[in-house]
Amino acid sequence: MKANWKFVLGWLLCLGAPPAWAELPTERLELSQALEYAFEHSPVWIGVQAEVAAVSARAQGAGGWDAPRMMIEQGPQDEKYSLVQPLPFWGWSDLESEAAELNAQAASFEQEAKRRELERQVKSTFYDLWQLEGIPGLLEEIQTLFEKLAETGSIESQRNQDMLGASLETQAKLGENAYELVQKQDQLTNARVRLNRLLGRSDDPWVTSVADPPQPKLGMELKELIAQALATHPTLKALKLKEQAAARERELQSSKSHAPMVELGFNYFKMGPSTMGTNPVRQYNYSFSLGFSLPWGNSRLGAAAEAEEAGATAALENRKAFEEEVIEQVSVHFHHAQNAFRLVRLMEDQVLPPAKMADQINQRLYSGGGRGMSLSLSSRVNLLNIKIKTLNAKAEYLKAVAELEEWAGKF
Repeated sequence: MKANWKFVLGWLLCLGAPPAWAELPTERLELSQALEYAFEHSPVWIGVQAEVAAVSARAQGAGGWDAPRMMIEQGPQDEKYSLVQPLPFWGWSDLESEAAELNAQAASFEQEAKRRELERQVKSTFYDLWQLEGIPGLLEEIQTLFEKLAETGSIESQRNQDMLGASLETQAKLGENAYELVQKQDQLTNARVRLNRLLGRSDDPWVTSVADPPQPKLGMELKELIAQALATHPTLKALKLKEQAAARERELQSSKSHAPMVELGFNYFKMGPSTMGTNPVRQYNYSFSLGFSLPWGNSRLGAAAEAEEAGATAALENRKAFEEEVIEQVSVHFHHAQNAFRLVRLMEDQVLPPAKMADQINQRLYSGGGRGMSLSLSSRVNLLNIKIKTLNAKAEYLKAVAELEEWAGKF
């Protein structure tokens, strides 16, 4: 019995424990944590899910019969009760139901497209935050070095007027670097605000730092990515379904403009005594009626049929246009990601190593008295600027891959 109580208590504690995304860490936030939190709390995503649920609910009621009409006629001595039920022509209910079901399926694929879009937005903003966290510190270090260079240049220009130009140039660079530092600090704040909004926590504390993101690789060729995108892009699937739905709606409206709507009626009569006294007994009777609404020459139905015909054509052309856009966007983002990756490799393999070595040599020579302070400081400034460019290239590559994944899917 004691063991059973322990089991029940543990089960209840598990039920009461908050999920992993309940409290989002504001320091060293992982990309996976940010994505999971966004899909639980983002108002945009919650709204998209509600829209899909609404379309699905409407589809369940499509194709049903219209509500019956009840009419009551009251005279001095007679009463009449009529119940009229409109009956759709053969096949109308099926066409309406099929069109609604296709639109509901299209809404589900549109939801997946919105999911991809939100994922890309969270990733891109996360990468911005990761990039901008590192740059201000490097710029502040450069600012300190420029201040030392400006101080050294001022002293040297007092001794040698030929050094005045170099001294003024250093002071200008000092101001430019301060300008860039303020810009990056502002962009960092902007990225924090954007990430909070995407996560659905605008009123909560900002995420102050993020962990290093995983480094994706381009494992597919352009032709493979285009083929995958054309086969799996959710918006394209939604447009194909809408094209089929538009064809059903066109067929339905065309039929309505030629075939009649049938109305079946049941009438119940109560007739009072004859005023001539020939039949003093109250009589009861009933009858059935069959009516038709004639569509021929009805301008409203004709216009509706023409509108559905135009809608079907528009759905076809929209799908074709989006296929072209998919090919274009996959190609653009693929080449962008490739070039950004080349820049990363260029900076890490050919630019950064010699810059580090040159800085080490100049620092060692300066400490040994073989080089001047200006050369030593300039070497360090150059190294820090190269680190900033490398960080920018990495962030650009990550964002390009996120854009490519939105269009082509995972690879």
